[in-house]
Amino acid sequence: MSRIRGFDLVTIGVVSLVGIYTGARFFEPIVLGQLEKDGHLRKDVAVPKYDEDGNLVVPQGTFAGATAPANISTGTGTTTSTSTPNPGNLGNLGNSGTPGDST
Repeated sequence: MSRIRGFDLVTIGVVSLVGIYTGARFFEPIVLGQLEKDGHLRKDVAVPKYDEDGNLVVPQGTFAGATAPANISTGTGTTTSTSTPNPGNLGNLGNSGTPGDST
């Protein structure tokens, strides 16, 4: 019987933590927007900026949330990549294709 109660306590704890986290993420832009509108937002603390939809605005020049460049199709059947080539992929290294075998 105590095993079921322990499981129930863990479940309630996990659900509570998820609820607090998602609630804070949802209400943060709303609360910050209202504090800024009322003029009660502190100036000595760095506060993230949000757009009208509640999405975090990343300042220019930062790479937070940046994604890798995608492959670009030239339309000629070949695909060029805007990323740097993988130095580990050296192609065919000799007749057998194994590194160090030059015969």
